[in-house]
Amino acid sequence: MADNVTPITAETLDETHICKRCGFDQRDTYEKVSQEELEKYFKAALAQVPFSHTYSLYNGLLQITFEEATGKLLRLQEQAVLDLTKGGRSISDAADYSMLSSLAEIRQVPPDGPSKVIYSADGEKRKELLEKQEIPEALLNMPMIQLQTLRNTYTTFTKHCLALMDAAQDENFWKGVGRS
Repeated sequence: MADNVTPITAETLDETHICKRCGFDQRDTYEKVSQEELEKYFKAALAQVPFSHTYSLYNGLLQITFEEATGKLLRLQEQAVLDLTKGGRSISDAADYSMLSSLAEIRQVPPDGPSKVIYSADGEKRKELLEKQEIPEALLNMPMIQLQTLRNTYTTFTKHCLALMDAAQDENFWKGVGRS
């Protein structure tokens, strides 16, 4: 190897992907958050109510609403999942308990008729379900493809909340420089 060539190591590779100005690792995906969503997030925070977001799936035939979980719900969720591991229950139950802390509503919206609420739970109902460690009948009887879609949408919602938190803390978002 020539004397003037720097060997590529994990350390030098890391340095080539990090922005020297803001420290952003360019290998990470950056989820751009719209101004409208960020304003909605701040309004919820200022009003001290959970942020909520509705997803329209299957070409609008299914609408799923998630709400940001409170600290109490997250602690109950964690306890339910820990109890599951002791009791030998399924990983599917763990996924559902995780989702229950935020799942507010599932609504069918047929193109030729009125919408139908399949599942609805406010914060108190979600707290009760997690305390009793019950999976609602609506989820137990749901077709597997719909349940998997619901779980994937929950993952999307959590990523969305993380992106909102990151954007809210990134001063470059407000100044119009850097990654935004």
